[in-house]
Amino acid sequence: MTTVAARDMGRSRHGEGGRSMAEAMLCGCGKRLEAPDKEGLVVEVLAHRSQIHPAAGLAAEEQVRQFVGTHTYKVEYVAPYAGGDGPDEEFGLEPY
Repeated sequence: MTTVAARDMGRSRHGEGGRSMAEAMLCGCGKRLEAPDKEGLVVEVLAHRSQIHPAAGLAAEEQVRQFVGTHTYKVEYVAPYAGGDGPDEEFGLEPY
């Protein structure tokens, strides 16, 4: 499972306790597709394929569901501070 500090990704992405999960997969073209759940990811894959790869033809939705079911990975977004709030500057040189 991938853990990503998501302070700059917006507080709405984080659920209770400053964490949220997403399903993601990589397209052969290098584009990362992501959605909150596998159903949303199926919609993303279908849209991506029709917009970016129209020459590939249309696959049946059931084939896309099977592909998404076997080629996804989970991403966990974690706010580095409870509630997403914290100091603006965490690292850096101390002024003299």
